[in-house]
Amino acid sequence: IGLTGATGAQGPIGGNGPIGPTGATGATGATGATGATGPAGTNATIAITELFICDGPDAGTVADEKCKIGMTGPGGGLIFFVDYFDQYADFNYLEAAPKSCEAQRRWSLTDITVSAAAGWAARAVGAGSANTAAIKVVFTSGSHTSANNAALFADSLSCGTKTDWFLGSLWEMKLMYDNLQGLGEFEGNDYWTSSQVDASNAWFHSFVNAYQDGSSKSSSNYVRPVRAF
Repeated sequence: IGLTGATGAQGPIGGNGPIGPTGATGATGATGATGATGPAGTNATIAITELFICDGPDAGTVADEKCKIGMTGPGGGLIFFVDYFDQYADFNYLEAAPKSCEAQRRWSLTDITVSAAAGWAARAVGAGSANTAAIKVVFTSGSHTSANNAALFADSLSCGTKTDWFLGSLWEMKLMYDNLQGLGEFEGNDYWTSSQVDASNAWFHSFVNAYQDGSSKSSSNYVRPVRAF
């Protein structure tokens, strides 16, 4: 037998083959247990303690519902402003007097300046009560009475078992107009505000078209008093 020949050299390793297709997705595992319920959050949009002393349009007659705009307030009129964000320190609600407590009056018989009821601040929401008090100081003597003076009429009013009514400021009357659309049985006419323009004129708010302007204090306009609580 002849001799075995020498083994040949090893050839180079071949390249990797292509990756095979992805396998099928396994079955979904069981759902984990539900975590514990967190504590109840607070309503960050309401900063006041809301009152449940109003009456809504339902069949009930007990005033034990949350006071909202358009509901009947403690004075028998309609709530027209709620200070949810607690912007005003002295009150949280504004209520318009009932229709039965409305009247037509002059602002005053004479042209006298009431400085405390004039200017930018006297037109603001929250100014009506102070304006009325200032007008009362100036006009409680002489011939001015609740029969011929709008602020004195509002101040003397006993309506819905309440006696803390006043003549609303310019922007309080604007809120009344804006928020009680279709409610309150308002006249399509001008309503006095307690905000003075000058010695001869005072601001009114039109309940026809929201127009605001000054009118002679001797003019006879409607008066719808306001109370705050």
